Amino acid sequence: GTIPDHLKDLLKSRLTMKTPVANWRAVLRQFAGNSQKVENYRTRKRENYRFPDSPANKTKVVPSICVGIDTSGSVGEHELHEFFNEIYHIWKTGVSVTLVHWDTQVHLVEDYKGQKEVKRVVSGGTYMSSFTNYLNDNRKVYDCGIILSDGFVENDVVDPKIPCLLVLSSNGNKEVNIKCKKIKISL
Repeated sequence: GTIPDHLKDLLKSRLTMKTPVANWRAVLRQFAGNSQKVENYRTRKRENYRFPDSPANKTKVVPSICVGIDTSGSVGEHELHEFFNEIYHIWKTGVSVTLVHWDTQVHLVEDYKGQKEVKRVVSGGTYMSSFTNYLNDNRKVYDCGIILSDGFVENDVVDPKIPCLLVLSSNGNKEVNIKCKKIKISL
């Protein structure tokens, strides 16, 4: 009883996850269908056909996805929460997610392990071509790319050479000149 109700509601809204914009399992299967990374593991749930009473080998294909977060000054805290909600749902599908924070240049590259906190590295202008150039330079490392932005970017963006998806914030600009599929987050 020491916290007012309006602050309690605000904290609940920040800490709860909302439903994702897209069916990320289907979208990622479409983009990263032929993944390069394969995990092998042994299981006793299935018997080995060649050697009875031995564990069987199973393989699991794990797509490697590069997610670029627009951390420019035009992106507010509410939009960052929208972005991290979608990133969390992408990670829950079982893919390997690498986060790239960018504004006018790429600032931070890190592996995502399910963190729910919002972390803004820097905030400056917006130059989406810095992230697409990073994707083009590392196209053998990643199977596909996802760009999370508000859409207020330069006019002539360098096109990515790997399959890419642009996810725009709820109050973002849809008039982005880039060759990739676009999805807008709805409220």
